[in-house]
Amino acid sequence: MKTYIFTSSDGGTYKVFPQVGEYRNSQTALVLIDTVDGSPVLTASISVPEIALEKNELIIKDYSENEGVLNFLVKNNIVKPLGKYIENGLITAEIVELISENHWK
Repeated sequence: MKTYIFTSSDGGTYKVFPQVGEYRNSQTALVLIDTVDGSPVLTASISVPEIALEKNELIIKDYSENEGVLNFLVKNNIVKPLGKYIENGLITAEIVELISENHWK
């Protein structure tokens, strides 16, 4: 299990590992888990059922309490930006490719 140091938008610092899962609609989910107590620090992805995604694609929540998570994921080679975006209510979210865990830094 590869671990990373994540600093949240409120300044909290956590030692985390990414955990890949799946939403009920089969879209990929990504959660950052605290290595100290095993609790979720944040869910980095969102599910938008009406958007068709490839199996290795996910939508990143990089706003509100998750601000900065996209930069963290890209910097650590966990996801790759695809230059694709969705409008969901009042926000724009980026669709990214999940890089194989074998290639994470």
